[in-house]
Amino acid sequence: SRSGTLADLHASATGKVLLTFGSHTPFFLRALRLEARTPATFVAHDTLMAELERVARQGYAVDNEEYHLGVRCLAAPVWDGSGAMAAAIGITASVNTFPKRLVPEVAGHVMSAAADLSLRLGFRAVKRVNE
Repeated sequence: SRSGTLADLHASATGKVLLTFGSHTPFFLRALRLEARTPATFVAHDTLMAELERVARQGYAVDNEEYHLGVRCLAAPVWDGSGAMAAAIGITASVNTFPKRLVPEVAGHVMSAAADLSLRLGFRAVKRVNE
C-alpha cells in the first residue's frame, strides 16, 4: 500500500484496531458493508464481532491475508493524554517474511512501539511490553 491508501476497516489490522478501540464503533459497525477482499475476509457481523472481542483481549489486531492474499499485517492502538485512541501503528509484510509463528514476537515489538508513542502523547497508563 501507499500512504493515503484507503482500506476496508473489517479487512485490515489497523481498521480492526480502530473498530475495537474507537469511540464511534457501534455507529461504524452498523454501517459497515462487509465485502470480501479475499477468502479470509470476515463477511458476517457475528464473526467480525468475535474477532474484535479477541482484538480487545490481546491488545492488537492481525490481518491474516484478509485484505490481500500473501500479506499479513499487525497493528496496535496508540493512546493520547486524555486516554482516547489517537491512532494505530502497525507493520505489513508478506506471509513468507511474517509467518504466523512470528505473530507473538512481532506483536510485542509493535505494542512496545505503540506504548512508547502513547507516552510521548501524554498517556500515562500504558503498561509497557516486556516490563
